[in-house]
Amino acid sequence: MDENRPERIVGLDAWRAVLMLFGIAYHGTMLRPESPFLKFVTLASQSCRMALFFALSGFLSALALQRHASRSWFLDRVVSLGTVTAFGLAVICPLTALAAFIAPEQIRIPTCFPQWYHVWFMVALLLYTPAAFLVHRLDHKHRLIATWESDVRSMRYAQPLLLFVIPLISLCLMQLSMALVTRLTPPQLWYPLQQLRPTFGYLPLFLLGFVAARAPRLLRALTGSPVLPVLIIAGVTVAYLAWHVLWAVQAPPADRATIGAALGGIGSAICPPAALVLLMRSALEIRRIPATLDRLAQASFTIYLVHLPIELAINGLFAWVGWSELGEWAIAVAATLLISLAIHERVVRRSPLLRLLFNGVLPRRTATRGQQSAVVEERRAAA
Repeated sequence: MDENRPERIVGLDAWRAVLMLFGIAYHGTMLRPESPFLKFVTLASQSCRMALFFALSGFLSALALQRHASRSWFLDRVVSLGTVTAFGLAVICPLTALAAFIAPEQIRIPTCFPQWYHVWFMVALLLYTPAAFLVHRLDHKHRLIATWESDVRSMRYAQPLLLFVIPLISLCLMQLSMALVTRLTPPQLWYPLQQLRPTFGYLPLFLLGFVAARAPRLLRALTGSPVLPVLIIAGVTVAYLAWHVLWAVQAPPADRATIGAALGGIGSAICPPAALVLLMRSALEIRRIPATLDRLAQASFTIYLVHLPIELAINGLFAWVGWSELGEWAIAVAATLLISLAIHERVVRRSPLLRLLFNGVLPRRTATRGQQSAVVEERRAAA
């Protein structure tokens, strides 16, 4: 890693806040009929949002592991993420299910048990932790990343190669995970376990972010030209529009659901690496971010954890009002953001116990200040 590179890339804070806001906008589409605009929000979010979270998490994990002892990082991270995951499954998920019952006739997400809702991403981060630790130890022992990076020819074609290989591996992992779910589990578990699809499918994105943080030449090669990433995203967008605007309305309902799901799955594998290139290009160019955006970035983990039950409850209440659909959506998104931010700043941030439960901030006697700040910095990327 280039020693002159700053430990904190300010642009990542900006994108962390933007992706968190996009998550609230996406979940605001639940419990309401699908308008064209809300369908666009859903497709855009499902195409790359969570994958970018995991890629940023991998990037910051690599930086944290370079600054601190690997075993200490591993143990702190497992305890930190494990605490938040257990709290999310035990408290946040039941609250989310309860909120969804406010407007049962409009529910778009089943409230079956077990259900992990948006807390699945915490489970994914826990599963990725051993992968990051293993890659770090192998690289430290055998200098795998440096050896690959020294190959000039591989760097010359790094961007097109990775933009093709990573989606292919992701798509295979997605399909394999769902095949195993349908083969090994009873049908009543298929819906909640569908989140295993992105959990395993986005592991290559996490590792790509990890390796890019360790390989400055690879990062420069990936972010060198925006042309191919833009063409990929434009192609997927055209395919989405052609299907949903021109063909889906004429297809039989069964074919509509099958083809739409297949197209969405392919898009969610193809888009993330291209979107990551554009995100990193912009993040590396950003030198300062507005104070409001930085404030949201610092609170992003709490906001993402608590926003879904709040937003579902607000949308459920709107079911009895009958206002404009887009107006209700905008009010729900804004109100959810303000309430979630207030919970973080007025409640969570002031209590060591709540910081542990909501943010995974370990007591100082458990982790040193440097280790703790590194774990928190890395974890925020996934919120």
